Amino acid sequence: MCILFIYRNPNADAESYRLIVATNRDEYFKRPALPAHYWEKYPMCLGGIDMEPGKEGGTWFALSKKGKAGIILNLSNELDKTHTPKKGRGTLVNDYITSNDTAECYLEKLHRENQNTQSYNPFNLILINMYTADVYYLNSSLSSLGPKMCQDDVIGIGNSFMECPYKKVQVGKEKFAKIVSNVKISQQDDIIENLVELLKLQERHLPDLELQKRSPTNCVELSSIFVSLDNYGTRTHTILMINGLNQLTFVEETLMPDLSWKRQLFSDTLTDSDIQELIKECALVREHAYAPYSKFKVGSAILCTDGTIFKGCNVENISYPVGICAERAAIAKAVSEGNKKFKVLAVMADKLEDKLPTPCGMCRQAIIEFGNIPIYCAGSDMKDVLRTTINELLPFAFSQIDMKN
Repeated sequence: MCILFIYRNPNADAESYRLIVATNRDEYFKRPALPAHYWEKYPMCLGGIDMEPGKEGGTWFALSKKGKAGIILNLSNELDKTHTPKKGRGTLVNDYITSNDTAECYLEKLHRENQNTQSYNPFNLILINMYTADVYYLNSSLSSLGPKMCQDDVIGIGNSFMECPYKKVQVGKEKFAKIVSNVKISQQDDIIENLVELLKLQERHLPDLELQKRSPTNCVELSSIFVSLDNYGTRTHTILMINGLNQLTFVEETLMPDLSWKRQLFSDTLTDSDIQELIKECALVREHAYAPYSKFKVGSAILCTDGTIFKGCNVENISYPVGICAERAAIAKAVSEGNKKFKVLAVMADKLEDKLPTPCGMCRQAIIEFGNIPIYCAGSDMKDVLRTTINELLPFAFSQIDMKN
């Protein structure tokens, strides 16, 4: 048994959270595992490791600072029509966060494999893009229609189909929603304590026909968020928080052999390696700028969630309004090629009185059309970089949200 709650806010600013994840790992107490750590072979990856003989190296929840996270949950008592030996599902998270695949691509391939061979133990797999707060879900059932993108702001998943949640998932989801509603990063300590308290709740939620169907023997003991049996129960609480500036907080509480709980807290930032490459692309395209009137050359590059980079430079015109800025040129190029999901935008120009360049008002409005995109502003000497978000550059913006309202 395991339980997972996710809050997503793609338009988060520097003071709020784009993503909050809270989950329990329930497992046999004798099953060996390593607590969360940065992996030696993949130092960008963080998570606990399963050490069960024959299944060493798998994980239940892990992330890559390159912007990927994955959580695997058991799909309880699911019908198996093949009756063939199965591969451990714990490696699925590892494979995804260490690959170059997008979540959509990875899940599509896994779905095809699973429909053909049913080669893994039954699972619910959740993959997250930490830059965009996009959440994708796939279960291993033969009746699965394939990967699903989750649109809800608050998501709850247990060991049944997402569409048929256990009662404890429904109740926990409501409590989780209250905890994360309108929270700010200044409240981080309180949020963590409130989430840990939620994950430790032992109130039972019965009757539950779905739970009884999937786990008839122990349905009473398994009906609480925190599970406690003689040889099996909740062993790990994990909380992940990403704010609008791509700063992450990862908290893990692990049950120790002496039955005490050990807490670890990791603070980090989603990798800037992509940003360095993006700024270099800005410098290259800036050389093509057509700026005979202002002499102010600008280069911009935008990184899409699928890893594609599109570049643009400013193109001036004797009739000034006809000209186009570098940022809008890059966006137009991306959209014209079918890309509308952006991970980050960078812009480069000469400093003006030691002030780093930032997008003009028209470009800010163009950028916010596609969400609260992180923005990196660099001087042409490439010595200093300003990291901000479009919500910070354009507060009280008129956006798609206003049209919906």
